[in-house]
Amino acid sequence: MTGGRNRAVVAMTRILCVPLDDEPGVLGRVARLLADGGVNIDVVSAHQGTLLLVVDQLTLAVQALRAAGFSPVVEDALEVGLPNWPGELAALGEALGKAGVNILSVFGSTSEGRMHVRVDNAEAARPILERYGPTRIPIPSLGRL
Repeated sequence: MTGGRNRAVVAMTRILCVPLDDEPGVLGRVARLLADGGVNIDVVSAHQGTLLLVVDQLTLAVQALRAAGFSPVVEDALEVGLPNWPGELAALGEALGKAGVNILSVFGSTSEGRMHVRVDNAEAARPILERYGPTRIPIPSLGRL
């Protein structure tokens, strides 16, 4: 086993924030609208009337949503590679908090190692996230016992 810490993968990304009415079927309507327009949804999160999306064709998605009467807003976010080990999200949140960076939203999948983080100060957050590494070292396979 080798020691050391892996570096987080950090990239700028754009996300769609779509305010939605709180009514049955609205998520289905948005997803169908995008699918029919040839837009693939890579990552989705919804909570209390706000839909957050990462899509493969941002401009096309915005145009389709606006044409259907929705009011999408495009925002910058940081895409962070985050290992799927206990304590990783805690360490990420603690590091940003210690630097005074406020997390506006975070969504994604730790099992896929991909999180999208919206912060109030991306310039301050980026170097922290680039230095961030997993807090645990994987345990090597013990093979047959």
